Amino acid sequence: MPNAFWPEWIIARFTDRSRAAAIVGDLFEGAAEQGTLWFWLSVTGILLSLSWRSLIGSVTGFFGLYFVHALPMPLYSVHAVHRPPELWVPFFGLLGALCMVLWVAAPYAAVRYGFRDSFAQLALMLCALVTTVIFYWWIPAVDVTCLAVALSILICSGLFAERRRAFLALAVALALGLGGVRFIWELSLVSATLSSRIRDSLPLFAVALQTTACGWMHRLLFQPNQQGSGIEPAA
Repeated sequence: MPNAFWPEWIIARFTDRSRAAAIVGDLFEGAAEQGTLWFWLSVTGILLSLSWRSLIGSVTGFFGLYFVHALPMPLYSVHAVHRPPELWVPFFGLLGALCMVLWVAAPYAAVRYGFRDSFAQLALMLCALVTTVIFYWWIPAVDVTCLAVALSILICSGLFAERRRAFLALAVALALGLGGVRFIWELSLVSATLSSRIRDSLPLFAVALQTTACGWMHRLLFQPNQQGSGIEPAA
């Protein structure tokens, strides 16, 4: 008979531990008649059924990052017409970095959790908001509108418990993503030998870090409401 520890541990990365234990327990009962090969094929099929949204979401997040990199830079490119004042350069630098991780987190969350999920909704709204500010910051009406929308998001996040959880989960996930990418970038500056390899792989690292952070935070803050609902939180 196969060992239950590893199948249960792997499945628990994509759902809660109690459900993982129940799934492996049912498979063990079937393995007594069907055999070890049937057991591992069943485990593989269950893993695919639990993780396909996460895998497709990660691919979507990678293309989101590629898309935002392919956009013409309206702030610092050679042909930029409206450049921000020098005093505002650090702010727009942070806003640009936030835009990049949001273009990973928002598509990933939309695919992984669906458009009805409050975490995904908040990520999509902030992604659209930050992108709009970067491309049209020099238009006063756009600034006022975006500020009003941002304040509305903050107020809603304070009034409703689910929105508070979504705001906290997304804020921490984005901070982890930005911090992780920054750490990898600084690491590439230490070693000249690894510098080019790390920089070439930085987009993949960024997507992996950001999607993992989103999955962790979503499961941490939303798992109690999802147990027994048929919705599997991400690892």
